[in-house]
Amino acid sequence: MADAQATVTGSLLQRYGWRDDLPGWAVVNAIAHLDWDGLEALARGDGGPGQVHAAVVTFLAGETLAVAGSRAGLAGLQRSYLVPLELELLAEAEQRPRSPAEAVTTVRIQLARARSRQRHPTSTASDE
Repeated sequence: MADAQATVTGSLLQRYGWRDDLPGWAVVNAIAHLDWDGLEALARGDGGPGQVHAAVVTFLAGETLAVAGSRAGLAGLQRSYLVPLELELLAEAEQRPRSPAEAVTTVRIQLARARSRQRHPTSTASDE
């Protein structure tokens, strides 16, 4: 039950720490589920002890907030782009686990897609 709650609240990193074997999807979990205030804290570097994984999440949190632009924008960004990405990475984790570095790349691709959709006048909220 506690693992499920940590997953849907984006707090897996706090629950399991910054292990060296941290899977990439766990990094995406924080970005996909934390609220605006939680992402702001991560973007300030309040999310971990300053290790590489903490820097990765700090960077992604800042990027996510910049693309979202607002609390309402964050909810749409997470729902349309980041939660589906998290689920994709989780589904493939057993056969092909992604590293945190690979997770950064995939999150940045999703953020670029979202940014381009925001800027194009005939765009829709998601790629579907």
